[in-house]
Order: sequence, then structure tokens, then C-alpha cells
Amino acid sequence: MAELVDALGLGPSGSNPVKVQVLSPVPLIKKEDMKLSKIILPTIEELKEVFFQGSLKGWCSGKAKKTESPDLSGWKIITIPVGEFLYIDRYAIGLDGHSFGFIEIKRDENLFWAMRFGGQYTEEASGVVKQALLNIYNKREFLGGRGPRFFKSSSIMYENLVRNGGSFEKFRGFEEVLDQDNIISLGHHWYNGGCMFSPK
Repeated sequence: MAELVDALGLGPSGSNPVKVQVLSPVPLIKKEDMKLSKIILPTIEELKEVFFQGSLKGWCSGKAKKTESPDLSGWKIITIPVGEFLYIDRYAIGLDGHSFGFIEIKRDENLFWAMRFGGQYTEEASGVVKQALLNIYNKREFLGGRGPRFFKSSSIMYENLVRNGGSFEKFRGFEEVLDQDNIISLGHHWYNGGCMFSPK
């Protein structure tokens, strides 16, 4: 609210006091708040469906088209449109077979959900991991974005050790593939991620 004050500090008895108007400060609006106010946030269920559709057509399908990253040498990108969203899988494989990557769900360049992962698998283990992922994605079950807690193919066992319940909003965990006949590990991956905004 505006108010009148005696700028010379002379008070009522001063000669010819000068009155000036002082305006109350206006609250500042942060740029990020202005941007967010213009964005219609998707629901968790919408994002989950984008994740499942994109994942079923992605790496675990064995049919996804991979392109070279224009910005990062050695990185592969799988981009799958799902309605008005983009499901983007970026990953790189090192000389010793270790991999590292990200999965993103975006709309109009706004990032709503992300996941990162890293580890190493033998070729045999990778085949079982793909089966495990397809198994749970087709059921529309989310457990940290990876496979079921246990999945077995012949003598090969897949295990998903998810933390914090593995909710879509925030998750982390560790998965491993074991050869039960020879009692050896065929590889593992760690993972974590969640929503890039605070769901209401």
C-alpha cells in the first residue's frame, strides 16, 4: 500500500515539508515459477503409460532403431514418440562392455521423468534381461523401471533388488543375473530415477 511521508523529516511543525509517496515492495516472481505456471503437468498415470509403451518398443524389444548421438561420441540414442511425449534412451558401452545411460520422458523440451543406469552383462545375460523386462512391462507393473523381483530362464536367474518400494516418483535399486548351474554372476546393473517435478 502507498503511504505519504515527510521526506525532510521536519514533521508537522516543519516549514514547507515535502511529501513523497512510498510504494510497498512488490513480491518478486521467480522465472522458474512463471515458466511452471504455463506448463500443464502430466499425471503419473500418463507418464507411466508413456514409459511402458516406449520401453516395449525400445531396447528390450530387440527391434528399436538406434542412431548415433550428434553431441556425444560413442553414444547411441533410441527415440520413440508416444502421443505428445518423447521416450528417449541414451546409452554408451565402453571397451570392456560396461554400459551407462539415461532414459528420459519429455514433452515440448520439458523433462518430466528420468532414469539413469550402469553396469555390465554378458551376451547371454542380456537376452534374459530383455525377457524379464518384457514380462513386467506387458503387465504394466512398475518395479523401479526394471524387471520382476525374480525371473528364471532355464538355469539363468534374474533378480531385481529394488529399494524404497520402487515407486515411479522416486526409485533406486540393483539387478543381477546369475548362472545357477555354475554359481557365477553373469553381470549386474544399478539404477535410480524418478519424476522431475513434485506430483500433487
